[in-house]
This record gives sequence, C-alpha cells and structure tokens, in this order.
Amino acid sequence: MIMKNYMRFIPLLLAAFLLSAVVATSAHAQAVPASSVAVVDMSVIVSKAKAYVQLREEMDKRTENLQADAKKMEEEFTKQRDDLGRQKTLLSPESFKQRQQKFQEKFMAEAKGFDTRKTNLRATFDKAVGQIQQKLAEIAANVAQARGFNIVITGDNVLYAIRGFDVSEDVLKQLDETLPKVQLPK
Repeated sequence: MIMKNYMRFIPLLLAAFLLSAVVATSAHAQAVPASSVAVVDMSVIVSKAKAYVQLREEMDKRTENLQADAKKMEEEFTKQRDDLGRQKTLLSPESFKQRQQKFQEKFMAEAKGFDTRKTNLRATFDKAVGQIQQKLAEIAANVAQARGFNIVITGDNVLYAIRGFDVSEDVLKQLDETLPKVQLPK
C-alpha cells in the first residue's frame, strides 16, 4: 500500500524535474550571448604583413650567411684533411696520430659552434614570430570587439563565411601600423 502511494507521486516528480530542467536551460540560454564570429585569414597576414615580410627577408639573409660560412668551413677542413693525408708518409705514426686527433678536435669544435649558430638562428626566428603573433592577437581582439564580434578564428578552419565576417584586412592594416618590423638580435 505504501508503495502504491509512492508510485502515484513518480509522474508528478518527473514532471516537476522536467519543468525545472526547461526553466534552468532557458535561463542559461538567456545568460549566454549569441555567437558572432570574425575570421582572420592567416595566409593573408603572413604573406602581406610588413613585420612578417621583413622577418623573412632578414632570416633569408642570415641563413645565406650561415650557409656560406658552412661551405667555407667545409672547404677549409677538406683542404686540411687532404694536407694531413699527404703528411701521413712523412710523419711517424705517433706524430701523425697526434695531428689527426688535433684535426678531429678542431673539426668537432667548429661543427659544434656551427650547430649553436643554427640553433640560435632558429630561436631568434621563433622569438620574433612570437612577438608578431602576440601583437596580432591583441589587434584581432580589438578589431573584433570594435566590430561587435565575440569570437575570432583563423581562416584555415573555415569552409565558408560571408564577406563581412573576414577582418583580415583591418587586422593587417593595424598590424602594419603598430608593428612594421621586429628587432632581431645580431
């Protein structure tokens, strides 16, 4: 009998639960603003922004210099190795072994120095890109806010968007004005 009394209240409890869920959902929906999405086409920014163009040009120069130094070092060590090879018949085995060891030590030290330069060049590039991206994020947020958008995404995630959602040119213009170039350490 007690069970029958409880069974009568189950539909009533279920209805009350569903009603509270609907009220809570509609209240939550009213609290969350409608999404308004802006799109930034990163291929436009990376190819046209003055800071990115200047960075690429500077990194190309530095890479060319590094490659020229590597070629020069390779030619120098090839000459030294060949000279050492010719001296093999003129020197005692112990003297030749000492010179060969010195040559290898010098080569390893130069190679390590070259690797350090390559690593430093990469770190310089990464740091400069980070500076540009930080400024880009600030500008994109400002442009989006000024135009009433509450979300900014990159264009590579978008299959279709109405022209008014693309803020790339506005972002590009402001990026060029505020960060026309990045300072790279020598």
